[in-house]
Amino acid sequence: MAATNKFSPCHYQSLSVTPIDKYIGRQIKLRRNYLKMSQDKLGQSVGLTFQQIQKYEKGLNRISVSRLWQISHALQVNISYFFENMPQDILNDCADNECQTLSQPSTLYYSETDLKRLNAFNKINNSQITSILDRLLNTLAFPYKKENY
Repeated sequence: MAATNKFSPCHYQSLSVTPIDKYIGRQIKLRRNYLKMSQDKLGQSVGLTFQQIQKYEKGLNRISVSRLWQISHALQVNISYFFENMPQDILNDCADNECQTLSQPSTLYYSETDLKRLNAFNKINNSQITSILDRLLNTLAFPYKKENY
C-alpha cells in the first residue's frame, strides 16, 4: 500500500479547518449580510450551492485561494478584506505557519445583534441622519479623540 505524500490531493482533503478558516468564514458572512445577499445568490455567483456557502461561513470547510478570489469579487471587496483585523488570539494559535485546529467552537466576533444594527443603519435613507448617528457613535466610542471635521 502506497503512503500518501504531502503533495497528493488526499493529503489536502484531510487537513482540518483552522482558526483562520473560521475567521474568514465569519468575514464572508459579515460582508454578505452587509450587502443583504442571500447564501443562495452568493453561491450562484460563484458556482456553488447555498449549503457550501453555509459550510464556509460556519468554518466547517476550508476555502481554496481561487474560490476565495471568486467570493471576494462577488462580495465586491479586495481579497485582503477577509484577513483584515484578524484578532490576535487567532494569530497566536498559528505557529510557524502551521495552524492548530480548535477542539471547541470558535468565538463569534460579530454577533447577530451587531449585524442587525448594521442592517438597520444601512436602511436609513437620509444622509444627514446617518452623518449625525456616525458622529454620535464616534463620540461615544472615542470620547477624547479630536474630530477631523
